[in-house]
Amino acid sequence: MAASEDKAVCPRCGSREFITEPNSYDVLIFNSGKFEVKATEMVSGQVKVFCRECLSQVDEMASSREGRVVLK
Repeated sequence: MAASEDKAVCPRCGSREFITEPNSYDVLIFNSGKFEVKATEMVSGQVKVFCRECLSQVDEMASSREGRVVLK
């Protein structure tokens, strides 16, 4: 099956891997001369999905509705 026919790939570059926009951050403290992670906190709000290779943003709602990866 060609990449253009595969519903599970990025229509722009053919990648099968997708990433989310970073939605967490580490809270650090400086202790004994080095930074240490005190906690990891999540940022609330809607998560955005991007193609890992070309960084095109995925339209999650359209993708779910159409049963294939759809870009914004």
